[in-house]
Amino acid sequence: MEFLALLRLRRLEPSTPRPYKIPLSGRWLEIAALPPMILCVLLAFLAPWEAWALFSASTVAGELAHVH
Repeated sequence: MEFLALLRLRRLEPSTPRPYKIPLSGRWLEIAALPPMILCVLLAFLAPWEAWALFSASTVAGELAHVH
């Protein structure tokens, strides 16, 4: 999600001041962000069910803690 946010913000708000800015622009930034995004999706598909159960439980616990 961070990579998608990076690409979206760079496209929609390119002049927003940031503490650190990756020194790539346009197509090169998209190309540089593509391998980590593919790896994240691959790892999510290869994760065992225990990892998904832990992820789901921690997401629910976080949402409940945020609401209360």
